[in-house]
Amino acid sequence: VATDPKVIPYGSRVFVPAYCATPAHGWFRALDTGGAIIGIHLDVYRPPPRTLELHELHAQRIYVVPPGTRVPRGAHVRC
Repeated sequence: VATDPKVIPYGSRVFVPAYCATPAHGWFRALDTGGAIIGIHLDVYRPPPRTLELHELHAQRIYVVPPGTRVPRGAHVRC
């Protein structure tokens, strides 16, 4: 995903619940940015799942795991 690195650092793991039905099960890595990615905003480089209405993507809660953070066993967010 593309993010503002001041908000979501590069290399962070990002969970987007709307993408649970995809092969990655909603998990992405913040590896890019763009001129329009400013503040609390991210772009996902794939189309949304077919079962998802586009308006459901706005104001959705996401989860960010910064690079270098160790997630305790069993604490993973799941679909």
